[in-house]
Amino acid sequence: MTLVELFDFLNGRGIRVSVPRDLKVESADEDALYLRGGQNELVTLRCHALELVVHPSLLDVYRHDLRLEAAALGGGLVDCNLIEGVGVVGITKRRSCGDHGFTYIGTILAPANPGYVSITIGSKEGVVSGVREGLAEEGLREKYGLAWLEGWCGDPYGFEFERHVPSFWKRLRDGRRHRGYDARKLALWTLSDDAQYDIPGHPLTIVRTRLKEFMDRLDQSAPWPREPGLHVSSTHGFSFRLPPGFRPYADGQSSREDVYVRPSFSRTTTFSVTEQPDFPKCAYSAGAAEEMARLDAATSGTKLTHGPRAQPLALGPLEGVHCETHGVHRGRAQYWASVCLLWDEFPVQFSILGSPDDRGRLDGQLKEVVVSLSAEATRVRGPAVAPLTKRA
Repeated sequence: MTLVELFDFLNGRGIRVSVPRDLKVESADEDALYLRGGQNELVTLRCHALELVVHPSLLDVYRHDLRLEAAALGGGLVDCNLIEGVGVVGITKRRSCGDHGFTYIGTILAPANPGYVSITIGSKEGVVSGVREGLAEEGLREKYGLAWLEGWCGDPYGFEFERHVPSFWKRLRDGRRHRGYDARKLALWTLSDDAQYDIPGHPLTIVRTRLKEFMDRLDQSAPWPREPGLHVSSTHGFSFRLPPGFRPYADGQSSREDVYVRPSFSRTTTFSVTEQPDFPKCAYSAGAAEEMARLDAATSGTKLTHGPRAQPLALGPLEGVHCETHGVHRGRAQYWASVCLLWDEFPVQFSILGSPDDRGRLDGQLKEVVVSLSAEATRVRGPAVAPLTKRA
């Protein structure tokens, strides 16, 4: 992709951005440009075809997405906000290779119509590091004495990671399938990361300056897709409310499957509704649901790490089978949860795929969709099929 191709792509989607003159194109691929700045910062401009929903109610969702993305690399969330007329803007930090200070990454997700553009700025400390922290510590010590130590490190929005990683047996007893993150090993936000301690030439200052520069150069004429959740009618004969931020994925629709996606900073969460005629027992047999999950994993090239584990589930008037699976696909850990129900004597699977770090939220969204179903279901009593409207 060239600069001309990038501008043509954006102009056709109601968004324009001017690139600062001091940035030089370093390389390019099919959908991205990589530029280098005068202070050795790397800037990536990437075009995305998926629809990005920007709404105040989704801010905590994006913050948690970015928090988990940073934690997966041993880092922490520094800042994440929704900027009117721009999009979602966030900053993370992590330790640089070779233990030379920190690397800071700033990202803008700017919605277009259709699609969105992401602008990422990365800058890292050199051999000399710790200057910013030293200045902040000195100022805080003079102002607060030793009291400043209490709030020095953590999450800027109050999220608390565990202080230790539970043992395998404790996680097994609690039904958990992921180790989580040890807060003591993460490069979390500190008071020195506040903008009041920005000094010229520091990588966090460089990232903030570049972000501000691009935000000022963005011009969006197309309206944002702002509705956080949609009530959709499935091709399978029922309707339900999508989890906030999800939108239909055109390339994933077929006569047997409806696919919906929610893009974010680096990971896309997928929700799907699929007919499963090859597994007629999956809606009432845990063994059949687990067999189906293993086959799906093998077909997609996913290496299973935990599960599948299935068990009966009742949600309101509906009964089915709930299944959870953990695996690794193309080097990335994945969590997959599904609920199988009988619908007009056909087994239908509702599933959600995302990060294992986000297991609780994903599973909760999946069950909310099933609860929102606005049609009459059927269920199995033993091996026979019987209609169900309300459970007594």
